[in-house]
Amino acid sequence: MNQSPSYQRALKWAALLIAGILGVGAALDALSNAIALVTLPVAVYATVVIVPAWLLTELVAAFVGIPWNTQGNTPIRVRALGPRVRLGIVGALTILWLPQLNLFLPSEVNIPNLQVELRNKTTSELTISRRGEFVLWLPTALYDGAPRIGGKMNIAPLRQARDDSGDFKVAAGSAVRCSVTFLNPKRFARMLDGEETDGSLVVQTATGIRISPNFAFSRGVLGQKYLEWVIE
Repeated sequence: MNQSPSYQRALKWAALLIAGILGVGAALDALSNAIALVTLPVAVYATVVIVPAWLLTELVAAFVGIPWNTQGNTPIRVRALGPRVRLGIVGALTILWLPQLNLFLPSEVNIPNLQVELRNKTTSELTISRRGEFVLWLPTALYDGAPRIGGKMNIAPLRQARDDSGDFKVAAGSAVRCSVTFLNPKRFARMLDGEETDGSLVVQTATGIRISPNFAFSRGVLGQKYLEWVIE
């Protein structure tokens, strides 16, 4: 049996590799275009047309046969669409419906963490509970009788290890930088884009409850600069 020269085989495999790369690129390009252009009504209407036409074609091919001419112009009757045609139809439906998944999947609501610098101005070490409260002060408190919305938050030092209880310590006369994670994101996310709402943090220490100064509850503040919280 004659074997092709090594360079010919190498060129053949290189051509197949390039074709595969181009195919993947074309598929990704088609998907990105679908995400940009295909809306839910378009996906529904196209599916309503494609799926019945596919099923009808399968039935006609199975029971009657579809007249077809081969490359040699020989007439035949196609009795099944074959895997390539079916995969092509499934691929088209996939491209139609992939961009619509975000409409049916629950969206994740995130609030950026608040960066806090705790300054202990007392003469003794402070032990602070990691789990605390968050209070959102509404701008219409004086008018609608609903002054605040409460929720839970976690406050944790960025570089200091916590003990087994989850508490952490701030030495007298020192400062610790912490990150605050809000545990009620769905409740507060809709208020992030405003500029009129203030918030404050409430933590439990060994000497009682401490409340932070008010800060603007907005995307321009959360996650971008430190709130300085002096405990005296």
